Amino acid sequence: GVEIPYTYFEGGGGNDGPCCGDDTCDDNETEDNCPEDCAGTDPYCGDGECNGDEDTDSCPEDCGGGVIDCEEEEAWDGDACSMDVNSIHVTAGGTVLYNTDTPIAGFQFDLDGANILSAAGGNSEAAGFMISANETTVLGFSLSGASFSGCGTMVELEMDGEATGLSGIIISDPAGMAIPVEYFDGSGS
Repeated sequence: GVEIPYTYFEGGGGNDGPCCGDDTCDDNETEDNCPEDCAGTDPYCGDGECNGDEDTDSCPEDCGGGVIDCEEEEAWDGDACSMDVNSIHVTAGGTVLYNTDTPIAGFQFDLDGANILSAAGGNSEAAGFMISANETTVLGFSLSGASFSGCGTMVELEMDGEATGLSGIIISDPAGMAIPVEYFDGSGS
């Protein structure tokens, strides 16, 4: 990165004059234009408490206003179409979900947390894909050049155990080029 020099300005040499936020209500400051200095103990919008005649419309900073806290972010709803674009996810029960903006002509991934007993179904089987699996890896492709896209269930895995994720993910388009796909962990972040 490029380093940008900066200087911190500390004021005008000791006599800055009155300013809102200096804990003194002076000169042209009033309870309306500078409540943090002039409001005293009366409630005001911006005091960190939803009180008095404040509501989410008149004082969203104190009363919420529909803003979602980072810690309170809504949980993922489990729908493949609400996952990030170009992502893949496996549920604990073995359903492999996908969301892509590019047609999928082939896929390979490793299952984490459980052993694979079989792999079948989903939109890949509906598109005529050959699906093969061993204990840890699933491979799917079409001999006829078929593909599938959008979002939905890629394949269903029968497992012994509970899936914790996917790794070694390789997804390709009809030209055999890799589609940059990320694992979607479902945490919403």
